[in-house]
Amino acid sequence: MIPSRNKRNSIRLGERDVARYSRPPGGQRISSKKTSRRFVPKIYGKRWVVKEHIEGKEVIDLGAGGWPELVSERFPNVVPRDPFWLSEGDNARALRGAYDTAIISNVLNVIDSDAAIIDLLELAKTVADTTLIKVYDSGRPGPTRDGYQRGIPLEGYLPFAWAVFGRENVSIRDGIMVCESW
Repeated sequence: MIPSRNKRNSIRLGERDVARYSRPPGGQRISSKKTSRRFVPKIYGKRWVVKEHIEGKEVIDLGAGGWPELVSERFPNVVPRDPFWLSEGDNARALRGAYDTAIISNVLNVIDSDAAIIDLLELAKTVADTTLIKVYDSGRPGPTRDGYQRGIPLEGYLPFAWAVFGRENVSIRDGIMVCESW
């Protein structure tokens, strides 16, 4: 196992930030709670993701959704966090760790606030060495029956990732954005 740079540098969230990130974010006009679907996100089916970023690693899923047990049955090392679905206590416990990998899958595309996207990416940069991002591109922006869709492809989120991680630390591989917290 490769040691986490965040762990080695003792980077942790302060208790004020743990409390803030344990609750649903402010600033979102439209809740994304109802957008959760009962399936294992496709990011967990990518062989290279599993080999390089999940197996033998400490992993946090920053938007685990309403059924985190579907992921934890296959990957017990993945710690779920979801401010819309999990309790503040469960989220706080998850956020007190330092991780090798943070996963943000099908989350950015349902957030209607640019500031909330930046905030989530800053959280990921703080708690993990590497952040993997996958989005669902509906192609139709705006409110939906279950919440909201940005309707933009993964590449449309590059400016957000560059603002937080730096352009040199962000790449796209096989439909997944890889952001390094250097």
